[in-house]
Amino acid sequence: MDLPTFWDNFEVIAEAPGGVQRLRELILDLAVRGKLVPQDPTEGQAQEQLANLRNERAEHLAKTADSNTEYRRMLKKLSALESSVPPFDIPSNWSIAHLIDLSLLVVDCHNKTAPTTFEGIPLIRTTNIRNRQFRFHGMKYVDQDTYEFWSRRCFPEPGDIIFTREAPMGEATIIPDGMKVCLGQRTMLIRVFEQFVDRNFVLLALTEPGLIKRLASNAVGMTVKHLRVKDVEQICLPLPPLAEQKRIVAKVDELMAMCDRYEVSKCDRNTLRTKMRASANDALMNAETDESLNTAWEFVQEHWECLIQEPEEVETVRKVILQLGARGKLSKQTVTDGSVDKVIEQAQHEKNALSKKKPFPKLRKIKPLDEVEQPFQIPRSWTWVRVETICTHIVDCLHRTPKYQENGYPAIRTSDIQPGKILVDQARKVGIEEYQTQTQRLIPQEGDIFYSREGNFGIAAVVPPQCEICLSQRMMQFRVASNIDPYFFSWVMNAPVIFNQALNDAAGMTVPHVNIRSLKQFVFPLPPFAEQKRIVIKVDQLMTFCDNLEAHLHETQEKATALAAAVVGQLEV
Repeated sequence: MDLPTFWDNFEVIAEAPGGVQRLRELILDLAVRGKLVPQDPTEGQAQEQLANLRNERAEHLAKTADSNTEYRRMLKKLSALESSVPPFDIPSNWSIAHLIDLSLLVVDCHNKTAPTTFEGIPLIRTTNIRNRQFRFHGMKYVDQDTYEFWSRRCFPEPGDIIFTREAPMGEATIIPDGMKVCLGQRTMLIRVFEQFVDRNFVLLALTEPGLIKRLASNAVGMTVKHLRVKDVEQICLPLPPLAEQKRIVAKVDELMAMCDRYEVSKCDRNTLRTKMRASANDALMNAETDESLNTAWEFVQEHWECLIQEPEEVETVRKVILQLGARGKLSKQTVTDGSVDKVIEQAQHEKNALSKKKPFPKLRKIKPLDEVEQPFQIPRSWTWVRVETICTHIVDCLHRTPKYQENGYPAIRTSDIQPGKILVDQARKVGIEEYQTQTQRLIPQEGDIFYSREGNFGIAAVVPPQCEICLSQRMMQFRVASNIDPYFFSWVMNAPVIFNQALNDAAGMTVPHVNIRSLKQFVFPLPPFAEQKRIVIKVDQLMTFCDNLEAHLHETQEKATALAAAVVGQLEV
């Protein structure tokens, strides 16, 4: 593919996930390989210009070498410099040279921590340079005396390049006009021979991603990887004729500005989409009638391409759906559904019957519900209950790590559960004896609900049929009464109404977790049994829509990424 075709596909790459950053990297890669602008024979040969640079620099350094220690060091290092080898193919009129061979001076910083003040001369540390720019946030300063002592080898001047060789290595920028700075630790000063070398081209070449990767492979150090001074001095850089250097810099600036505009445009679109999504969510959550709810949901379905463009954004829709279900806004209330009081009475009857059997624990009195505890209004045919009111069993895991083995019974960890789904196939296994130990309090059966209560807490899912599993650490198990739909219970346990209570309970803990005593007291919105069933059907339908939407977004992203990669891959770079 030729470059004009590549530029025609510029937007394709920019719109792919991570595309703008990939474009920035590619622009620099093309720049240092001579692929960004055409070569002009009238601009001469870089090798001849490099020879002229060496001659004039030698003359310049020799004049003051007797009185300038750094110039004497430069002459000594340059005399011992070996020939350089290009890391990739370059145009025939280009040359290759070590960084020190393009410079008047390459000076390391004073390798001690400078005493700082609240104001004065900026002390440039490695954290103050990112993406070829100074970062003034967190800038520290030094006084005049410290500046003079720390800069005694070489006073930084506007136009000098500052390069970081550790934490992080490979960042660089140019000191702008009118700025007086002091070098901090782990930085180096590079003063190129501006008569023959464009400092901005050197800056681009020093920050080209391919070079950074090559430098990283040569870095030393066990704890913190860093570059030695010699490593920086002997960086091999491609060298075009000076006129082409300037054309390359101008082209890079133009294309980087395009990237900036794409980035701003993306950011603006994301901001607008976030506002639209928030408005749509509010319309769904605050719908007072079936008609207004249907209108709000139709808006989401018709405009999902505008509202949701990232797979991660689908999660917000899922939470809204669950909260709508928990508020009674996904189903119609009918008088034929019966009384919710009957549901509670049946649950209590089942618990009373179980309490007479050993070793079932004695029933304790459930704390009455206060109206203040009710987080929102629910339909008149519903009621608020505590979680333990509608459960016949609430069992915590054994607080020990199971003895895992290659085969056996799946032991479900917090990483093996997603809202509404237990990932049985990925769970670690335990043997029969360990399974019996883990299930001594209650053997899981179809329709039980597993719940994560520590780490990635607040996730519930129903135990599927024909599945012999057990709890692992940080998990708990619910068994609801016969007239409580386990899938309804599970969906509400995943909804914000319960998760927010869990979040409040876990607040301030070193290791966030839900206390089982607190969880039993969580308030739970309860409809009649028939309506529970209708809500489950509706939630399942909407979750299927979300699953399909998420899969579509993943597929779209993958296609965009593959297309961008194909465009990039066809470039001869």
